[in-house]
Amino acid sequence: MTDTSNPRGGRTASYLLVALVAALFGAAAAHFAPFVAGHGWHHRGGPWGGHGGIHREWNAGDMQDHVDRIVRHIARRVDATAEQQTKLTAIAKQAATELQPLHQQLFEAHKKAIELFRQPTIDRAAVEALRAEQVARIDAVSKRVTQAIEEMAEVLTPDQRAKLADRINSFGPPGD
Repeated sequence: MTDTSNPRGGRTASYLLVALVAALFGAAAAHFAPFVAGHGWHHRGGPWGGHGGIHREWNAGDMQDHVDRIVRHIARRVDATAEQQTKLTAIAKQAATELQPLHQQLFEAHKKAIELFRQPTIDRAAVEALRAEQVARIDAVSKRVTQAIEEMAEVLTPDQRAKLADRINSFGPPGD
């Protein structure tokens, strides 16, 4: 049986997932960008606070402020009620609080990776061990973010989720 209440089908949930993953996961995952790129992110006005935003530790207050801004932005885009915004904020802040230790571990691992690559001889076993640790951390982050996304999606109406999906879809797929 086809759900006719949502003409976008499963795509709406996918787009909502993308938006909320970006909001909650961004701060933690951002620490991989400079490592992978080899030079860091130097784009002013980026989602992590512009130039240098990912090259510093985020304390709990920084993370909570970031979550507030993201939730306000999403709530405004979907015309969320004050009650919905309060619920969305509580869900996102709880997730951010739970993710803060992992964020700190990612930050420390980034510094460790830089040190490993500064050594005269590359310790392949140490690099692999660090990579495996990071994959496990990112998996833990992904699971918690997915839980938060599901909880936040339940707060929004189907129309609000569709509106958010349309907004995200207007940016087009990566690479376009």
